[in-house]
Amino acid sequence: MLCTPSGRARPLCQGAPGNPPSTFAGGTASMTPNCSLSGSPMMRRPASTSGTPVTSSRWNLTMPPKGQLHLVHWNSVKYRNYKDAVLGENGLAVIGVFLKLGSHHEALQKLVEVLPEIKHKDARATLGPFQPSCLLPTCQDYWTYPGSLTTPPLTESVTWVIQKKPIEVAANQLAAFRKLLFSALGEEEKTMVNNYRPIQPLMNRKVHSSFQATEEGIRS
Repeated sequence: MLCTPSGRARPLCQGAPGNPPSTFAGGTASMTPNCSLSGSPMMRRPASTSGTPVTSSRWNLTMPPKGQLHLVHWNSVKYRNYKDAVLGENGLAVIGVFLKLGSHHEALQKLVEVLPEIKHKDARATLGPFQPSCLLPTCQDYWTYPGSLTTPPLTESVTWVIQKKPIEVAANQLAAFRKLLFSALGEEEKTMVNNYRPIQPLMNRKVHSSFQATEEGIRS
């Protein structure tokens, strides 16, 4: 996977021999010191809802997505660690992938199988080598724009890259994410749902695309 917010391309998360094992922590998988994979809040909405109003309304998708998966990268060239990158200019680059119900996703299943071990807040589990690029759609078309985090501290440090085409996941795979909890072990259980951020104003931002944007293409 090649993506850095600094504009300097470099390989990330190759899963090659010698790389540190991945760990899952409280719903977030840390792949290497400069790359992390996290499930979007939209993945954890109740099964009766139909995805995120932010993305489905803005780009007018034919079928509203059932969720969105985020591949979060931090700028290790400019910052010493993730916490500094979150607060800094051009600190993060996030690839967003829409999810739609369909066939079983074999690569995602490796993450799904670990979820019971991190059901509670602050829980951790070793995942082993993992290649995040296997979660990307085959179509490489995308939209991109400067934006902010969808969770606190909501800093405007993110270059968003939204893949045009979704990937298919099975209903039982999506349901597994909805079993994650806000609460720690021993606390009253609070299901991790409806923690998505409301639609934000555009604030004169420009959304660019990697493909020729037409009315027909935007609706596809």
